[in-house]
Amino acid sequence: MDSLKAILVEEPENLVALNDLAFAYTYTNLDSARALLLQAIEINENDSLQLGISKETLAIVDEIQGNISSALTLHFESIKIFEQISSSKHLAWAYNGMGALHYQQYDYDQALFYFLKSMDIRTQLNNPTEVAKSMVNIALIFNKTEQYDSSLFYLHSSLAPFVDNTDQLMESIVYLNLGSTFSYMEQFDSAEYYFNKSETIQKKIGDHEGLGVLYRKLGELYSEKKDLLKALDYYTLSLEYVQKLGDIGRFIETKQAQYLVYEAMGDFQNAYQIQSEYLILRDSLINIKNKEIINEYNIKYETEQKERTITELELEQKNAALAFANSQNQRNIFIFGFAILIIFIRFLYHRYTTKKKTSELLSEKNVEITKALEDREILLKEIHHRVKNNLQVISSLLNLQAGSLDDDVAKDAVREGQSRVKSMALIHQKLYSADDVRGVDVQDYLENLSAELFRAFGVDEEKVNWAIDAAGLKMDIDTVIPLGLIINELITNSIKYAFQDVEHGLLNISLEETGETMHVMVKDNGIGMDEDALKSSNSFGWKMIKSLSRKLKAEINVKNEQGTTVYLTLSRYKLVV
Repeated sequence: MDSLKAILVEEPENLVALNDLAFAYTYTNLDSARALLLQAIEINENDSLQLGISKETLAIVDEIQGNISSALTLHFESIKIFEQISSSKHLAWAYNGMGALHYQQYDYDQALFYFLKSMDIRTQLNNPTEVAKSMVNIALIFNKTEQYDSSLFYLHSSLAPFVDNTDQLMESIVYLNLGSTFSYMEQFDSAEYYFNKSETIQKKIGDHEGLGVLYRKLGELYSEKKDLLKALDYYTLSLEYVQKLGDIGRFIETKQAQYLVYEAMGDFQNAYQIQSEYLILRDSLINIKNKEIINEYNIKYETEQKERTITELELEQKNAALAFANSQNQRNIFIFGFAILIIFIRFLYHRYTTKKKTSELLSEKNVEITKALEDREILLKEIHHRVKNNLQVISSLLNLQAGSLDDDVAKDAVREGQSRVKSMALIHQKLYSADDVRGVDVQDYLENLSAELFRAFGVDEEKVNWAIDAAGLKMDIDTVIPLGLIINELITNSIKYAFQDVEHGLLNISLEETGETMHVMVKDNGIGMDEDALKSSNSFGWKMIKSLSRKLKAEINVKNEQGTTVYLTLSRYKLVV
């Protein structure tokens, strides 16, 4: 950096030095990087390569600072420049940047698409170090999709080129991602080992961006190990680095992690304040407008690529026709035949243009229909996302209210209300994160609901366990909300009353469709309760079960047979195929 500054003292308009120094500043001082890049763009008159580099680097700065629309525009502009000047190396770099933007927007399919395009070019250029960088990014996608073995394979495969070339920055990034992968796999000793290796290198080279990410990952690790105070210390360190750098995306992620720790500690005042800040910041960074802009640019880019291919084909056809005409003109004997050939070509051309116009019209209509469907699905997901957020806020408020109550009965009532809200929030969370927003996977939902309730009531999993059999069933939201609330009440009753004198408790939940009827069973091997006892133990909950059962046209039977068994026979429900 000192050498670059010295060059700029002698040559203030040296575009290469301006771009190189700006890129170096992206790891330490984003505002300085932006100023240098804007200066380079302003004074650049005819150097297309350096203009593309300036715009791609500025896109990276905008992306880190949360200016998604501007970053997207700059990525596409740099891609177009590098395509025009046929700079494969820089085109691979720009594709990588576009992949990183989609990754930040949680669009992992598009992110993987651009990372693979980047890696293909780098493989063709026979550049092992750059291929390894693409492999690191692809490993990130596999982490997010919980394909941890694939992630470890790509990360270990990418390490050798960085070690051979003494690229300490990339070496530290690989160690950081290895630590993250092992942390996700709950292999905490291996995770700490790689995090420590990464920290040693990052401190040595002064990588503030990397340290900000590393300390958040260490906070997550100690949070998983239930060392909450140490987790908070690492989150505080992380926030100092990312806030100084101006990295809005990572600032939001660390804030959310902080909220979860405060909630686990029972510090509900700090938890509520941080959660509110997180929701506001996250909604400002990721919203429907950004997704609309991304879709619009993706369509525009794909259309330009198709138009370029068509233009090249037309040019080839025109060159072939010209060569043929020149050949025929040399022989007057074929003038008449040539005239007939021209007429025939014109006829074919007329048919071709007519067919092309029809095809373009159909393509435009298909694009409009596809975009309308995508917009509708995005809107539905956004609605489920906002409903889930609102229900989480309500759950947090109920949790705060319960913490302030002295009366145990009132506190239990508020916590039961909180569990009901969480059961509904879980449904909207599943719909928001699913590819198909029409319905909820019942097996996955009930497993998450049971785990949440067992954790909320502090049930010892070695003493009491649960099993669910609903594989292959997917229900629409109008069915799964009342059914989820009913099962929530039945699980809560079993946890509270059934297993007090039972050495090894077991809760079984099963759903099976027979003909046009859905059979639901919730059974425990506890002390056993009949319908009257169940009703007296939780009169409000039983009334709610009865009310919701009428909505599903369900018959309820309670049997005391080596524990309590509740049978529901539903005649009004809807499955999603």
